[in-house]
Parts: sequence; C-alpha cells; structure tokens
Amino acid sequence: MATRRRGSTKIAARTPSAARLSDADVRKVIALSQRRGIKIVDWWIYGQPAPDAIGGVFQIAPRQAGSLIQALLAVKGIRSGIEVFPLGIPFPRDVQIRFEAGARVR
Repeated sequence: MATRRRGSTKIAARTPSAARLSDADVRKVIALSQRRGIKIVDWWIYGQPAPDAIGGVFQIAPRQAGSLIQALLAVKGIRSGIEVFPLGIPFPRDVQIRFEAGARVR
C-alpha cells in the first residue's frame, strides 16, 4: 500500500529549502523564549504535527535586545523583517521584538 503524502509535505516540496523550518530551528527559538528576562507576549504555531512556521513577540529590557536580535538572526529559518518596538517614551523600559520563522503563512 502506497503512503499518502500529507498536505504539509506537498507544500514543503514547493517551498525553497531556505524557507523551511527545521526541528533544530524550532528548538533554538524555544530555547530563546526560555532565556531569563524574556516575556512571551504572543506566540503562534502553524502546522501539525510538525510546525511549518512559528512566530511571536518577545518582550525584553532594552539592554538585552541586541543580543536577542542577534540570536534570532542566527536561526536559519527566521525571515527578514524582525520588528522592534520600544515601550515607554522618552526612555523605553522594555522592547518588543516580533519575528516569524518558516514558511510564509500569514
């Protein structure tokens, strides 16, 4: 009996390999979310059982934002266009960092 291909597998076959989200990429982003001082403001997962894409918003102190952005950019599946939004005027008390990784689904 032939194995039927799932919808996610069919989409992945049409998606450039650079846009695919590997298990290692997912683990890296989860590890980032568990760093001390990071608050998860928003989190979404697209695709089951293996995610095709993930995204979210991390909130962090401004002095830690640079290292978090560098770590996010080191994840292969992160798409360009990380958004950074300071909270608090004139002196930001926190920074929100929005990201998406994996296939373009939104």
